[in-house]
Parts: sequence; structure tokens; C-alpha cells
Amino acid sequence: MSNTPPDALYSIKTVSRLTGVNSATIRSWERRYGLMEPARAPNGRRAYSEADIRKLRQISDLVRSGHPIGEIAGLATELLQELQENSSPRPHSAARNPAYDKLMMAVSAGDTSRFRSVLGQTLNNLDPLEAVQDVIAPALREIGERWARGDVGIGLEHALSAITKQLLMSSINSMRWATGGPRIAIATPPNEQHELGALLAYYLASTFGAECTYMGPNMPVAALADAIASLNSQALVLSLIRERDDTDAIALLREISEQVPASTQIWLGAGRHASLRTELLPERITLFDSFEPFLVRLTALTK
Repeated sequence: MSNTPPDALYSIKTVSRLTGVNSATIRSWERRYGLMEPARAPNGRRAYSEADIRKLRQISDLVRSGHPIGEIAGLATELLQELQENSSPRPHSAARNPAYDKLMMAVSAGDTSRFRSVLGQTLNNLDPLEAVQDVIAPALREIGERWARGDVGIGLEHALSAITKQLLMSSINSMRWATGGPRIAIATPPNEQHELGALLAYYLASTFGAECTYMGPNMPVAALADAIASLNSQALVLSLIRERDDTDAIALLREISEQVPASTQIWLGAGRHASLRTELLPERITLFDSFEPFLVRLTALTK
């Protein structure tokens, strides 16, 4: 029997260790779905009860079994227990998320209405990181590859991109805006018009409680540096997808590094440039090839 008093409270770091759910995801579920309302310690940090831990374990088990977080977050403990008892564990496999297959079926059929519906359900029902990393980002990559092969016309590709932008912005605008979170700015550099990667970072950072300023695509370096200085941003997040020579990409990143205030971290989601030789990059630039390490670094900025 535990000797811990029944009113003991735990830090988010301890809760993460006890439940296997990382701290960034816990914060996201609280913010987006109202999963829990932890107490606050005298220093202002979150403080969780044993009941909170039990509920988080239930939710985590059910999500792993295939239940969308958006559908179960608001359920009472008794209903969660009932679902647990009647759920079979999801088989461990490399199978794609079903929402991805539904999106791509809509693309193959040229059905933009269906694409919009499935994407909306994905944003509403799935954990944000799962939605982006397992469904939306892979679908956008596949659409781009199909366009390059001529399997998807430019009109359909533009329509699907526009729908994705609209739904991401709508989801972001519906959130309760954070205060006191890490301050980050998000943009694409000069001659980079492809903003979907930046928008996905904007969506994820917003769900994880960051104070985000989104500056959009094709930002001139000098204007970008001035804005960062004015905003006092802790980090600048850049998306670099446009096909360009690696030498050109490195020169551009060095220019940005020289002009952006030294106190601001620079994070790069690099698309096809993910294999850039890091020893040639300015030391202050962190290169990400997926969204999960981006969120880990974002969480480290949280006070």
C-alpha cells in the first residue's frame, strides 16, 4: 500500500513519467479539450492529483486503442472505465492512420467536399500531433508527389491546399489564446511561397500553448529580423520547402542568422533540405525533420 497521502500533488514532469504521456501532449489535451484543470503550486506550476493521473492513464490507454481524443476527453471516469473494459488493444503494426486513407481516397476521386469533411474531422477528433504527423503532413506530401507525376492536376492541388489552409486557420482561430507561453514567430523566407509546413507548425505550437505570431510566406530577411526584434520572440520557426540548391539554402540561412537578434533561437523545418550538412549551418540553427522534436524543443521554452 502506498504511503503517499491522498491529497498529494505531482508535477507535470512526474505525471509524464508515471503515465507515459509527454508533458507537451498533456498541456495540449488540457488546452484543446479541457481534459483536466490541475491545481497550481505556489510557484504557479501545474500540480496534479492522483485522480488526474488515473484519468490521464485511462485516456492514454483508450487513445492507443484507437479512440479519438476529441470523442473521449469529456467523458466521466465511469464511462472511460467502461470503454476500457470493452476495448481491444490496437494491434502493433505500421498500418497507416485510417484518416490518411480516407483523405487520399477523396483525392483520388477528386472529391473536394469529402476531403474537407475528413480533414475537419481529423482536426477535431485526433490529438494535434497525431493529426499532423500521421495524417495531414503525409497526405500533403503524397498530393505533391502525385502532382509532380501528373496524377493530380494543378487545379485540384491548389483547391486541396486552399482547403487545408482554411481549416487550419479556422481551427487556430477557434482556440483560447494562451498568455504566458513561449513567444515564437513563424514564417517562410524570401522566395518561399509554400506555407503549409509553416501553418502546420503554427497549428501545433498554438495547441501547445505558445504565443504565436504568424507572418506568412516570402518574408524578406531585413523585415523578418526587424519584426523578431520588435516582438522579442524567443524562437523563429522557418519552413523551407522550395527546391533550391543547398549552397543557396545555406547562404540564405547564414544571412538570416546574421540579422536576426542573437537572443532568438532559429528553428528550421527543411523539407527536402532536411539532409543539409549541419556543420555548414550557423551553430544557432536547429534543423528538424519531423514535428515531434519541434514540440519537445517548444516545451523546453515553457516557463
